[in-house]
Amino acid sequence: MTQYTDEVAAVVRKQAVETWAKGVDYIAAQDGYVETALKDGSITREYHRVSPCGEYQLGDKIVLNEAKPIAELLLEAPNTI
Repeated sequence: MTQYTDEVAAVVRKQAVETWAKGVDYIAAQDGYVETALKDGSITREYHRVSPCGEYQLGDKIVLNEAKPIAELLLEAPNTI
């Protein structure tokens, strides 16, 4: 019955890393926008007023970084999860 122990452990680790990756790394607010970075590497910026350069308007949401693939996150995530 222990033939699938490694496979089960891999699935449990993957699920734990997926949950961990949704956690917030930091939130920064300045110059009329809020920047949110998640542990998966994604960074988004939401504007709450017109940007100083005038390029972005109230309510604009932009993605600065896309999330990393799960294979990369499995290597980077702490071994304690």
